[in-house]
Formats: sequence, structure tokens, C-alpha cells
Amino acid sequence: MALALVFLKTNDEAVAARLAVPQNIFQLDYVRADFSLLRVVARNLIMWNSIEASQEWVARQAPPFLAELQEEGRRAEKARLADAAAQAAKAAQAFVASSVSSSSSALRPQTPAVVGTVAGSPPALSARGLRRGVAASLFQTPSPAAPGSALAP
Repeated sequence: MALALVFLKTNDEAVAARLAVPQNIFQLDYVRADFSLLRVVARNLIMWNSIEASQEWVARQAPPFLAELQEEGRRAEKARLADAAAQAAKAAQAFVASSVSSSSSALRPQTPAVVGTVAGSPPALSARGLRRGVAASLFQTPSPAAPGSALAP
């Protein structure tokens, strides 16, 4: 900072070049962020006539590789958000499809589980009856006979 105050408003390119900020990511590892900021401020105090009051000028003060890294990060974020939106759309479609199929099955008329029985033969069960658990009720253990009935011991 002392160098900047000594050469304040001199527009000396040689001195300002000595205060260059890192130009690639590898050089950035060897300079602290606060020192990089001080270098930018000092360089612009020396090169006083080059200062402009615009957003573009402020953006030009950062090294080009930082702008490229920032743009890559934006593209990666957009791609990540697009992937997340596609996954959410697939999940929503699957949810809607499952809710439509379950609601349409609830609206179908109920058919008996036993399709056709012939006297003396075991009942034939339909697939729908098996799915609904009707078959389980056919194979339950019989309840004990009431006292006084013909089946009582």
C-alpha cells in the first residue's frame, strides 16, 4: 500500500505491472485473498486516470480465469437443476400413474372371489380374489362348535 501512495496518480505502467494479481488458479494458491484485493486497489490508485464508473470496469479488474470459473459453475448449476427437474417430473408422472391406477381399481365393480363351484368340489378362486386376500378367509381354521350342536364332541 505504501508503494501505491508513493506513486499515487502517476499512471506509471511499470510500477502498476509489479502489482499484478494472479492470472491462473495455480498462482492463486500462493497469494492470500486480502493481498489480492490490496494489489487491485494499489494498482488502480497508481493508474488513477484509467478508473471508470461502470460495472464493466469493475468486472475487468478480476482476472479472466475467475470469470471463466464462475461461468463454468453457472453452467454446472443449470445442468444440475435441469437434472433435478427431470427427476422430479418422472417422480410426479409415476405418482400420478399409480394414483390413477389405484383409483380406477377402486371404481371397478367388485366381483366375487369364487368363480364357479360345483357341489362337492373345492371352489375355484380367481386371481382377483387371491389378490384381495379372500383366499385367506377360505383357509381359516374353523371356530369351535357351539355346545349342544351336532358338531360338538
